[in-house]
Amino acid sequence: IGDVFNSMCDLFAADIQSIEQERKMAEALTKSLGRDAFLIANIVPNLSNLMPLYTSCESSSFDAASRTRYLLLTLLDTLSKLSKSITILLDDLQWIDPASLTFCRALFQSTKSNKNVFLVLCSRESEVQTQDKSEVHDWLQSLSGSTLETIRLTNLNPEDVNNLVSDSLRTWPRLTRSLSAILHGKSLGNPFFLRQTMEMLCRGGYLHYSLGERKWKWDLDEISDLRLDDNVVSLLTREMTKLPDELLVGLKAASCIGYCIPQTVVDILSKHLEMDLFGVLTSLVQRSYLAGVGSALYRFTHDRIYQAAYELMSEKQRREDHMKFGLAICSYVLDNCENNYDMMFVGVNQINRGGPEVLADSCRRVMISQLNLNAGKRALLLTDFSSALSFFGHGIMFLNPGHWDAHYQLSLDLFTSAAESACATSDAALVKSYSETILAHSRSLDDRLPALCFAVKSLKESMNLPSCRDCAIEVLTQLGEDVSSVLEIPSQETIQITNNLLMSKMTDDSMIKMSPCTQMRAVFVMRLYHELNYVYYVFDQTRLLAISLRMVSLTFEIGLTDTSSLAFANYGVELIARGYLIGSRLGTVALKLAENSKYISYVIAAVKQYNYG
Repeated sequence: IGDVFNSMCDLFAADIQSIEQERKMAEALTKSLGRDAFLIANIVPNLSNLMPLYTSCESSSFDAASRTRYLLLTLLDTLSKLSKSITILLDDLQWIDPASLTFCRALFQSTKSNKNVFLVLCSRESEVQTQDKSEVHDWLQSLSGSTLETIRLTNLNPEDVNNLVSDSLRTWPRLTRSLSAILHGKSLGNPFFLRQTMEMLCRGGYLHYSLGERKWKWDLDEISDLRLDDNVVSLLTREMTKLPDELLVGLKAASCIGYCIPQTVVDILSKHLEMDLFGVLTSLVQRSYLAGVGSALYRFTHDRIYQAAYELMSEKQRREDHMKFGLAICSYVLDNCENNYDMMFVGVNQINRGGPEVLADSCRRVMISQLNLNAGKRALLLTDFSSALSFFGHGIMFLNPGHWDAHYQLSLDLFTSAAESACATSDAALVKSYSETILAHSRSLDDRLPALCFAVKSLKESMNLPSCRDCAIEVLTQLGEDVSSVLEIPSQETIQITNNLLMSKMTDDSMIKMSPCTQMRAVFVMRLYHELNYVYYVFDQTRLLAISLRMVSLTFEIGLTDTSSLAFANYGVELIARGYLIGSRLGTVALKLAENSKYISYVIAAVKQYNYG
């Protein structure tokens, strides 16, 4: 998804013809995104070519996925108004992860009425109908008959195959009909299988060009009797084994890296394998196994070729090669370019695909756990919570026995970050598992407090509201809050005292410019009251005034937190409902706080979750 938006920004930047056009584009983007554009700068670095990016205060993962979706869709909407049309092609949806699927749903909804945006969604129907991809299938089915037109590409019929063969061989269709009938029978009209079969026949001499007669020739009986594999992957694998040894080694190495192979990785593995991998991959490009993408990337020409190359190796060999390549890449990154996060992701993913069973060195296992922690934190900044969860999970897997005693801080950081990512991906079972492990081994309340808050939020997200309420109250009590007193409906006198304080001592500007809270316990108190606010909105709305009053009072005591904006918005609504006009002033303050990147999503959340708009 990030690549789509990054490429789009690059295209718009290249299309700028004048300084005036550049100014208008920067103004439009600054108006719609504001300072919050900085939050998606890691995902869309080319955005800096279209508008100035201001340094933002640090933001948490609290509602970060919704915030990122909102900003990306706002970016698309703004650019579409500056363009005649934008076409977005999203291919291979059968491989989509849950986070990207959520974004695609939002993307489709937000562009339904936008005539300047045209979406093309591609997938293999047979693969999205599998059990683990049923959610993708159900979504695509729900779109049929709306603004989405479904085009099904089926296998070629015998006539189409004959047209293709005739055109490829520059021969009259009536002369290729018999050959085409055989090829259709062997390939079942699958275009890719058909192409690979014809190339195999050429390499085997069954289909050859006669220079003397200046035409293609073939022996129908030989081709008819030829036994072919019943699927394209088996056919490709068998053909690959006939490659020279050096090309076979290079093809296996490329398949270990993945569908795309960056040039930097080629350079690193050339030294590790002590071979000219660049030359080998160039030869594979000439044989159509790979394609060069500019000067910085190779990719397999088809996912079936990639699959076939990967299946040339045994499971044991794959794991060993993944580990060796991953260690080589990570070693290069640590020695030469620690901030090259793309390479770090490639290296750590390779190590993880190798798995802890391949590595016996306890010191290296600790190092790999730390690398996974670093990679996971970077993924969190990119709001890629699924990848972050995978990194943290693998980091935990690489920890040695007795790690809570030998490497307490690393263990705590990994489990806490894993709980945070699991919470962001709505995996309640994993949040519970990681949180319980932290509670069993943590040495202080401060150490287990983040996990407790993630557990509370996870209970809310899974709509287990009674447990959410009880857990939040228990943690707040541990933090010194007299929750029973807080939940008492405040008297008119108490409300008036707070309102007088607001009117007499606090201007709008002074509220907006309050210092950020530096007390982490206080930040968690505010977050827990935020979760309680939701619970009581469902169970007992008479408590909402009391909770929002406590959150506003705390903000005045400790400074701004990531839920202060929501506190002002909620308290303002409660005051307006009771006839206090000062509530509209708090709403204005909340909206101004929303101009700061750390608070925008919470005012939006107030409107969406509590219908205060």
